[in-house]
Amino acid sequence: MKSFYHSYQSPLRQNQSTSGNPDISQVDANERTTDAQKTESIEELKKLATKSAGLKKQSAVLQLCDIGNQDAFDALLTMLASEDVPLRNLVIELLAEHPLLCEAHLDRLTQHPNCDVRIFAMNILSQVTHDDVEYWILKALDQERDVNVCAAALEALDAIATQNSEQAIRDIKARFAEHEFIQFSADDLLDKIMER
Repeated sequence: MKSFYHSYQSPLRQNQSTSGNPDISQVDANERTTDAQKTESIEELKKLATKSAGLKKQSAVLQLCDIGNQDAFDALLTMLASEDVPLRNLVIELLAEHPLLCEAHLDRLTQHPNCDVRIFAMNILSQVTHDDVEYWILKALDQERDVNVCAAALEALDAIATQNSEQAIRDIKARFAEHEFIQFSADDLLDKIMER
């Protein structure tokens, strides 16, 4: 999967062609320092997001979204799994506004070991504006065995499902044949697809 993040290029590397070869060990040391500072910043933002309120909480979560690396996304996943409902809802809202961030970490979001997080992942994807959202949900459904996550996925597909979703929906019906809600939701969604 192609990431949307651009790797950082230090000024020393940018000026290499005009100022001769830089001291590679110095460049690497600078980059390690930057990484260490970013890691420290993520920990500070995580604490701020969990312990503050209002605009400070929102700003901390937004900055984690903007950093967007694996450590920052891990912090966001931890918040999705927390019992802090306002924080959880804030993370869902802001991740829905960052579709490229969701794409970059899609598997870690939709295959999280905590099924509640996977349900929230479906809530996020239902609000994301991106051409590939249907495919992302179908990819998650293909491996999903939790009935509640599948129900959330069917709900997420409600407004966007095309004929591309039809087989996956039928597979869900067969997988959870004893669950009346799944049967009802799946049949309703198949009818909507036929009408589109």
